[in-house]
Amino acid sequence: MDESPESNCPMESKDSQATEMVLRLRLLSGREVEISLHEEATMAELRRSVEKALGMPAHLTRLFREEVEMAAPFDAKVAQCGITCGCALTCVTMASEEFLPVKLEHREQPIPKRLQLQRLVGRDAMWNCYDFRDLCTGDMVTVRFIQYFDQDDLAGSLTKEIYLLQQLNHENLLKLVDFLPPTTPDFNDFCLIVEHMETDLGQVLRSKQELTEEHCQYLSYQMLRALSYLHSAHVVHQRLRPRSVLVNRNCHVKLSELWDAQAMGGEASDEDTARWYRAPELILNNDWQAMPLTGACDAWGLGCILFEMYQRKPLFHSHDYVRHIANVVKLLGHPRHRTWTGCRWTVHAPSSLSCP
Repeated sequence: MDESPESNCPMESKDSQATEMVLRLRLLSGREVEISLHEEATMAELRRSVEKALGMPAHLTRLFREEVEMAAPFDAKVAQCGITCGCALTCVTMASEEFLPVKLEHREQPIPKRLQLQRLVGRDAMWNCYDFRDLCTGDMVTVRFIQYFDQDDLAGSLTKEIYLLQQLNHENLLKLVDFLPPTTPDFNDFCLIVEHMETDLGQVLRSKQELTEEHCQYLSYQMLRALSYLHSAHVVHQRLRPRSVLVNRNCHVKLSELWDAQAMGGEASDEDTARWYRAPELILNNDWQAMPLTGACDAWGLGCILFEMYQRKPLFHSHDYVRHIANVVKLLGHPRHRTWTGCRWTVHAPSSLSCP
């Protein structure tokens, strides 16, 4: 199944030591792909390169060299495993994998054997999140678990988020990794695997972590990139808030919570969610044909988040929509009379709104 390493590797020279080596990946179908890998790379990096080159999940791909499966630990160096420049590795894709029951939320959930439970991360509006380590690649992943999938509104929002995660592909949007089988035939619960992110911006702002000017600029830049990609796909996030901005230690940002996203030009939802970061047109607009939904509401939410990053407190702190609009008017001034056309409430004069 393998060939002996070539004596003259294209990446090596007698005068200088090579920093990269070329490997050949073979499929049973006869397809061959070449990849380049650093000579000090680990098995985890090799598996990630194989996944990127072949478009196959790393946990479902087995690597063979000279008819022997390479089952080395993920942190082992490829040189220690006998891989040299010019090696040919045979890749075999497995149709299924073994599942073991793991206790989540007082019930057992079938989890792939390769995943090892680390800890319960926390809970948000929809999900219970658990951190797992992939023993094949060494990477951390997050398993999101939800119950009561039989509720129509909840199931519809969840279906929307899964569809968007499957269709959208951007480095600043949360990536869907895999699905897990349901625990019961009635399908009242649901599990999926997403990229691991260490925390969210809301927890960072509530902590004592110092945010410098460079931090704020870099975080804002990545959020703008994600929103630009969403808007180019005619999708409005509509739920932008610090909790929906996931961050890592390296300040890498990924937006999540897409279950409230809407098509651009459509009608916004009436849910009382993320009120402090909700644009006035989402609250007051009563005629979505006259003023359709646009990405401006996401720009408003991003501006509120940017203020909070600098001041470490919300820009608009309110207990209901009436006080929220009053705080906006107090800060930005009274709008013109024509702006009130199509508002949900009958307002006789802008001056009737006052901040409590």
